[in-house]
Order: sequence, then C-alpha cells, then structure tokens
Amino acid sequence: MGQLFSIIVVAIILLSMNSRLAMVNLVIMPLLAAITRYYQKPLREAARSIRAKVGDLTAVASEAISNIQVVGAFANERLETERFRQENQNYVDLNLSRRKDVGLMEGLISIVADYGLALITVVGGWFIVKGQLSLGELTAFLMYQRMLQGASDVDYVL
Repeated sequence: MGQLFSIIVVAIILLSMNSRLAMVNLVIMPLLAAITRYYQKPLREAARSIRAKVGDLTAVASEAISNIQVVGAFANERLETERFRQENQNYVDLNLSRRKDVGLMEGLISIVADYGLALITVVGGWFIVKGQLSLGELTAFLMYQRMLQGASDVDYVL
C-alpha cells in the first residue's frame, strides 16, 4: 500500500508540475507494466518449483542421514551421493533458469525506463528552447520521474 501511495503522490506531483511532460509517462509506464506482467507468472511458477526442489533436496539428504546405518551396510553410499547430486543439480538448473528470466526482465525494464527518461529530456529540452519550461523545472521533473520509476519497481524475489 505504501508503494502504491508513493506512485500516486509522485504522479500527481508530476502532473501538477507539467502536465504535457507528464503525458510522456502514458508511453513509458504501460510498457513497464506490460514487461512486468509478462514475466510475473513464469517467475512466480519458477519460484514455486525452486521451493519444491529444496524440499526434494532436503528429503533426499534427510533420508540418507536417517538411514545411514542401512546405507553403509548395503554399501549404497555412491547411490545416495548420486541421488543427492542429481537433486542438487536440478535445483541449480531451476535457479539459473529463473535468474536468466529475472535478468531479461530487469534489462528490458531498465532499457524502457532509460529511453523514457531520454524522451522526457528531449521533450523537456524542446520546452526549454520554446521558453515554456526552465532548466530547474526540467531537472526537478526528471528527479521526480526517477522517484516514480523507483517506487514502481517490482520485487523480483517472489
């Protein structure tokens, strides 16, 4: 709720500072939201799979430890070691796959946000040239814009 409140307050400040410049957000923010929405479900499912895999890994380790005498008696140390190694590799593979998706999402968000700031800077520069905006106003607007983008960042660790 605090994050949503921050977004609303900063958006209102931007609109009150310069509504035409704030309209550039009508291009930027929906793109950021679309990227986040696209990756949200797969990342959440990957996080669930990783949690389940941790359970599997723990179960294999617990079973081997609790039955250590039986494992030793039947010389199954290699078998149990291989079971644990395979479960651990599955866990690592899931984590790497999720991390790759998080990296792609963060990269896309960063690119869109940076191009959005560049667009605001160009449009704001044009307003300065036309005498419709001061450099200080543009600077303040850009600082609030960064606050807005920071407040709307998504927590990727689901």
